[in-house]
Amino acid sequence: MPLFRHGLVAVFLLSALAAAASDGPTHRCGFSDPSHALRIQRLEGGLVLASDRPVGLDLRADDPRGRFRIHYTLTGPNAVPRADANANGIPDYVDAGLEALDLAFRVQIDSMGFRPPPSDNMDGGSPALDVYMVDLSKAGQAGTGLYGVTRPDRILTSAGGVTKYTSFIEVDNDFAESDRNVFGRQPFATFGVDALKATCVHEFHHTVQIGAYALGTRELMMYEMTATWMELRLYPEIRDWAVYLGQLLRQPSGYPFSRSDASNGYPWGWFGNELSSRFGDAIIVDIWNRIGTGTRPFLALVEACDSRGAAFADIFCQSLSTLYRTGSRARPGGTIPGANELPEIAMAVDVLAIPPAVPVTGSLTPFEVRGFRFTIPADPNNVISTVLLSNTDVTALVNSSDPSSADYAFTVVSGPAQWDQQIVGTTWGLRFDLNKPCSFVDGVAPVASIGPFPQPARRSEHSVVWLPVTSAAPGSRIDVLVTTTANTPVVSFTAMAELRGSVVAVPWTLGRELPTGLYVATVRHNDDVSLHKVVVR
Repeated sequence: MPLFRHGLVAVFLLSALAAAASDGPTHRCGFSDPSHALRIQRLEGGLVLASDRPVGLDLRADDPRGRFRIHYTLTGPNAVPRADANANGIPDYVDAGLEALDLAFRVQIDSMGFRPPPSDNMDGGSPALDVYMVDLSKAGQAGTGLYGVTRPDRILTSAGGVTKYTSFIEVDNDFAESDRNVFGRQPFATFGVDALKATCVHEFHHTVQIGAYALGTRELMMYEMTATWMELRLYPEIRDWAVYLGQLLRQPSGYPFSRSDASNGYPWGWFGNELSSRFGDAIIVDIWNRIGTGTRPFLALVEACDSRGAAFADIFCQSLSTLYRTGSRARPGGTIPGANELPEIAMAVDVLAIPPAVPVTGSLTPFEVRGFRFTIPADPNNVISTVLLSNTDVTALVNSSDPSSADYAFTVVSGPAQWDQQIVGTTWGLRFDLNKPCSFVDGVAPVASIGPFPQPARRSEHSVVWLPVTSAAPGSRIDVLVTTTANTPVVSFTAMAELRGSVVAVPWTLGRELPTGLYVATVRHNDDVSLHKVVVR
């Protein structure tokens, strides 16, 4: 009887976003950069930092309501793109920044009900919130680059454990695809005006947080979570937020919700939709009202849910189905827009269930999500069953800066008792033997596919072709040889079979240099061999 422990079995990663954006920058904004904490220490020590605002930006543009002033230049390394299609004397890039900032104010302040950020009096030359367009491609303490930075400028008030600041914003001057950080890598996953719009609404929310509510030093994850959610809330079609969610789906154990550092907020930005879909935008405002009175952010989240008669642990547990329904499992109307374009959550265990039982043990950090998949013998077809678990220990979330893990143990059994959870479509069941965690269970009977998909594959739309494997289960090693119709080898590789919807298939990643044409794919699993024609356009 096999016993599986997390960490001792292979982790089978599922399909990804486009390869160019798959890894995404770790530090998106200055809140997660180590220099942020140093700046706060200097301000609290009485050092005035207003003189460190960017210099050499000789031009400015103001929005009609006097709320924002953008500082920019047309020369040197900080130059913005010069295009001015409407001939108003202001570059289109700057106009787009003003429009995004105006939208951020109208939605976040006028519509949602957040308090506006405070004026900095005349720092920057006017009472408006100052936004500086500078090259941030090599910014940050490590030089990895930043999209934007909200810099606390002066302490406004400090009482009862609540400190508020005036601030100014820096955003990248062009978000160019050609930009490189100090390591020679692209610092951005989204480019041009789209990246600018998302960054403006993200950074504006930081000015609201630290100016109208409070800037603390703990659980900064919540600061980035709601700022990233603002991107999704205002510009769902600009999918920079999805790059970070993709990281969570590929490595869920690396991003437990309880991890309190700021950068952990990016992959959880989508969770704002889980909250607002149940209670409206007001719950996000309520969380910040509580933070503004000195409540720690995680506790503020829990209390805001409690005040609406809903336990946060239950809400989080119910959200496991959202994390499950991405990629080929996505359904219309979910809380993650375009969920079908995201990778599917990676499995920590992916095995054949051998009667009479498969026991699994391990431990979970509070609010970590972990996936397990079992191929279960059934008549007439096998059933692929997925189990998602999480340790929803709210006490550990709100009371400990380093939450301890909790052990779990469960067994997939071929002869379930009446108290076991039945696995639909099979005679098997799920039995929790120790510390039953929150769980989500789903199963699907795989079906045969008549051929590769998509067919034809269009390189402008598709980065992967899925080649069906009729004799394999997810996790099986598959050998693939692709040739031309003249039998000239194109590529050969070994990859893991994955479950795409209800089809077991192996991914063939299309290279950008691959010419259009007709190809033959030979797919081999043990002694089983199949041939497929693939049209690439």
